[in-house]
Amino acid sequence: MEQVQVTSELGRKTAHGLRRISSGNALDVETVHSFGTAPAEMLWIAVRIVFGAVFLIDGILKWVLMSQGALSSAVLGMYFSTPAMASQSLLLGILVGLGETFGGLFLMLGIFQRPAALWSSAIMLAIYVMGGFDSWYTGFSGKVDLGGDLSLSLVYIMLALVVPLRFGLSSHFHLPERIAPKDTSFHRLVRALVA
Repeated sequence: MEQVQVTSELGRKTAHGLRRISSGNALDVETVHSFGTAPAEMLWIAVRIVFGAVFLIDGILKWVLMSQGALSSAVLGMYFSTPAMASQSLLLGILVGLGETFGGLFLMLGIFQRPAALWSSAIMLAIYVMGGFDSWYTGFSGKVDLGGDLSLSLVYIMLALVVPLRFGLSSHFHLPERIAPKDTSFHRLVRALVA
């Protein structure tokens, strides 16, 4: 395993990741999550962007339905048939639309990835449960993908665990390092939320 060390002014490159020091303000910035080989990193970055786009498109479709006055009936027809949920279908549709829109946008842009992935997973898990476990539990009701909601929930959980940092606004602008000093517990919290 190759390991190359360079002076701290230029940065340090190892087989597990890349660090560099910003010459303008001398901030030590991790630009690549310690993850292993470059192809694996690129795969997770692609997964983040593609599934962010999937969620963003899903969120935009909710706003199209709302503009047509069909969001409430779409939510009732697709997922929430219980009487308690039926009375709040428009509110639920708006909340899901907001979660999908911002979750997808943040994942694609590479900022607030962990919170976005966690709430995206929670939304998909709630839809899976409220929809009768995607019809596995209640019997087939005409849905095409019996496990799509649960599968998406698991993908977003994986993205929350991995948090690919490259090609994102957080790593490009070094936001965690700008918000909190590097070697503090507050920095670790900020990094977990902003990255």
